[in-house]
Amino acid sequence: MLQTTNSPAQVEAVFTALATALGEASAKAVVQREPSVLYQKPDTVNAVVTALGEALGAEGARHALFRNPTLMQPNRDSHVLGALQALATVFGGDEQLANQLVRRNTLLLGTRASTILGAFEALNDLFGQSEALQLASQHPGLLRSMPMTMRGALEELAIILGSAEAAYEAVRQNSALLKARRSTMQDSWATLCTLFGKATALDMVNSQLGLLRSRASTLRASHDALVLALGPANAPTVIAATPVLLQCRHRVIEFNWNALSSTVGPDRGHDIAMTVPHVLAFRLGRLPELLALLLDIFSGSSDSLASAHGPVFRCPPAKLANRWASIIRRCGNDEVSAMTLVASNSRLLTCTENVLDARIAKAV
Repeated sequence: MLQTTNSPAQVEAVFTALATALGEASAKAVVQREPSVLYQKPDTVNAVVTALGEALGAEGARHALFRNPTLMQPNRDSHVLGALQALATVFGGDEQLANQLVRRNTLLLGTRASTILGAFEALNDLFGQSEALQLASQHPGLLRSMPMTMRGALEELAIILGSAEAAYEAVRQNSALLKARRSTMQDSWATLCTLFGKATALDMVNSQLGLLRSRASTLRASHDALVLALGPANAPTVIAATPVLLQCRHRVIEFNWNALSSTVGPDRGHDIAMTVPHVLAFRLGRLPELLALLLDIFSGSSDSLASAHGPVFRCPPAKLANRWASIIRRCGNDEVSAMTLVASNSRLLTCTENVLDARIAKAV
């Protein structure tokens, strides 16, 4: 349990400084997210608020403090100024660009200047100045990475993908790979090779580079959940064609499979999952809502639901509900006619408004 060392007057002084910088509503939101802010010394908070205000202006300071209230910990005012100076140095004195990057990634403000300069030096050594500047401006989080981590990641990518050129191209497509630990990549690659064989694993990695940043335990648990849903005979083929499924948490896959099989039955659920495997990766709670809406549209017929056009299952429930309402209106508010029409041509549920009239006229 946190113990305050501030007197009530000091707590009030800290909140007053926050309210002055952020506005009272935002200050309250910051305190709710990070109550320890009130336990800092008023001088510390004032120093950080002043440093941010001078560097980023009132609006920029408000944004930075709201996104990252830990900046108000002791001695962070020197970190803030040092980080901004380091970023300006990296980008050739372009303070405006440095400030823009800070607004996009407020964690940079709490990063030591030596870390930022060291990370950029490593990028410069690996990619050359021009490309290093481009990577840093597009993905400022790289400037918080350790040089050893980035070099190790690039070396491991070259081993996995077969050449240094392929490794550099992979980083250009997904720069977050440079933040992955070498040991994580090694474990993930070994797991993929064990599950699918080296050739298939390489194809999967080339199409979904983010797999190398996933923990081996996550990949294996997701694989087991997909095998349970799709069957051991079909799962490898579906996963190889849709490797992004392995980055979905196994609990999400299990929840969605249970929702699907309990709604339309295991056999029809299996058919839907085979046709549209992405349904197993829906965020928690979305699939039951979508299935309930579709069953309502298809008059509770699980047969019609199972044979529905694949992209229907990719529609957000709100968008699908709006499209269904549009179809009913175009059928003269006759819901029975609308159900009959959609049952014979479920593609109507994925049409845009400007082509819906023509499709309905053609269907009729």
